[in-house]
Amino acid sequence: MGWIHNAPDDTATDGPMIIAVSGVLTGISLCFVLLRAYVRGRLLHAFGIDDWILFVTWLLSCSFTVVLGIQTTWGLGMKNIEEIPKQNVQTFQILELAGSPLYILGVLGFKLSLLVSYFRFAPHRAYRFGITGVIVSCILFNVACLIVQLDPCQPIQRKWDPTIPGTCVNLVPFYQTSSGMAIVFDFAVMFLPFPLLIKTKIQTRKKVVLLGLFALGFFITAIQIIRIQYLKGLKNPLNSGPVILWSSVEANLGVIVACVPVLSPLFKKFHNNSRKSTYISSWGNITTPSATSQSHTVSKHHVSGDQLLDVEGNNNSHLAATDSQISMVANRHIVKEVDIVVLNQLASVHLEDPRNIELGGPSRGNYECWARGTNMTFYHGDSSNSLDSI
Repeated sequence: MGWIHNAPDDTATDGPMIIAVSGVLTGISLCFVLLRAYVRGRLLHAFGIDDWILFVTWLLSCSFTVVLGIQTTWGLGMKNIEEIPKQNVQTFQILELAGSPLYILGVLGFKLSLLVSYFRFAPHRAYRFGITGVIVSCILFNVACLIVQLDPCQPIQRKWDPTIPGTCVNLVPFYQTSSGMAIVFDFAVMFLPFPLLIKTKIQTRKKVVLLGLFALGFFITAIQIIRIQYLKGLKNPLNSGPVILWSSVEANLGVIVACVPVLSPLFKKFHNNSRKSTYISSWGNITTPSATSQSHTVSKHHVSGDQLLDVEGNNNSHLAATDSQISMVANRHIVKEVDIVVLNQLASVHLEDPRNIELGGPSRGNYECWARGTNMTFYHGDSSNSLDSI
């Protein structure tokens, strides 16, 4: 039995390749969505509206992959589309009619997820109005495209049976125009965070990384340009295999791009765990003349942004100290460890919430740790050994 219904077994088709590419990208995008859910839900306990939007978006992209997979068995991807069996045309067109809204809503979904996430670190009212304006424009544009796609012919049966009296919209020029408009919205969505991130008072390395992550979104624009090139050569609407393939790539890559900036806390978690392991192993190699067998107590205390930011102070210099722990060990040895964090030049007072600086979550403050001092003193009888580190 051949790949395409009602067609010879040796009919040339790109159907298997279309399914393979779309299926792999859908699986990869699912992995990114699950990682995002872990970061936002488990690590940060801040699962928000943008996360739900992206989860629904992935369901739409997955459904689009299923529909186009079925459509390949009815003629999508045929190298000689003129040879498509006539009895396949109706099912082919119905499946295309079902897949179009899934693609449109999927592309709209990842853009909305990104735009809603921008509110998390947008301090100025004017910037928030700008985000809202882009959201409304994207929704109106995609709703208009959705209406045209769902009702291209009057009556709708004329779409797969041209012998029925009526009229149809010439979809090829419409596809080209809508794709050009989509590029404009892609630039607007991807460019929005750049001015704010450039002005944000965070480490230069972190700023460059965030800008690079958001710049990945311009790959979506590149895919849209490739898609337009195939649309220009689309003379027969049934010969839409390459266009639909790149549509699937765009929808799934959009989900991945929307997830990447949010995953930074996950990388920090692994980095911190690696540093902690190195730190503990290094303690195992330390010996002192007066205490070679005692245990060492290391205390670490997390100070949140709200505790550090004193809105009533002069905002010039703040001091936070961690717990000081004293342990009694064998032979009356005392180990004392104090961590002191000196914070200088806190977040600018115009920020509404110093914690809302990263897409990864709300628990990040716009401040720098300028100095960290640790003093450890080992007492043994009348003598003592002191270790100071900055």
